[in-house]
Amino acid sequence: MPENKEKKAAPAKKAAPAKAAAPAAPEVKGNSKSLRTVAIILWVLAIGAEVLAIWLFNRSIFLIEGSEWQLYAALGLDAALVIVGAQLWKRANRIKPCASKSKFVKMLWDQMGVIVAFLAFIPFGILYILKAKELPKKTKTVLAIVLIALFAGTVGASADYNPVSPEEATERADTIEEQLAEEGVEYDGMVYWTTYGKSYHFDRNCYTLNRTTEANLHYTTLEAALEAGRIDPCDICAGGADAAQDVAAEESTTEATAEPTAAPSDAAAE
Repeated sequence: MPENKEKKAAPAKKAAPAKAAAPAAPEVKGNSKSLRTVAIILWVLAIGAEVLAIWLFNRSIFLIEGSEWQLYAALGLDAALVIVGAQLWKRANRIKPCASKSKFVKMLWDQMGVIVAFLAFIPFGILYILKAKELPKKTKTVLAIVLIALFAGTVGASADYNPVSPEEATERADTIEEQLAEEGVEYDGMVYWTTYGKSYHFDRNCYTLNRTTEANLHYTTLEAALEAGRIDPCDICAGGADAAQDVAAEESTTEATAEPTAAPSDAAAE
């Protein structure tokens, strides 16, 4: 009798686990506004420190032996306030870049820390040049070295060497998305990133985000993340197509090992 061989239905594929709903990220605009506000306050204080330094200099403080530290302290405080304010300003620009289409306006906006550094040191430098002849030679030399070192260091630390424009972010996002599509990596166009981090993430459950509070977590498009300066893919969950394929292969191997040994085929039974 002919055997009625029923064709076994292929086992249904396991449905991919649904992604958790994206957490409500705080308004990026609000974060950038707060950072810029603090930066401006620090810069105002820096100008105040410069005014104090000018006042001390005009009082001929060097006539009192051993009191030079007050002037140097005022200049050092001036530099520190400018630098810290510039770092906050640059971080705010990473969160929300300047939207102006004018390259000149954008350049001024991105290099605001350098502009403030000039304002915080040039007036004192002019005063120093005008009164240099009245100072003892040793004092004049030491003050010149301190002033030049602080000014150069402040400008160098305040400059933004890698500002991100919306156009550049769009181009980078398109390139990354094309690469991911070509190599078959699943990607829904959204990424995670943190207020103080430098990377973007594909997976909310990435262990590098375990200690991140919801207040510091952002869920945006890849383009927005790149505009915010998060140009580095996470090595764990967004390490590129090769890393994603390795993870998929590892998961497949794990599932195959966990499944019971398949029954012998009909051909083998015969």
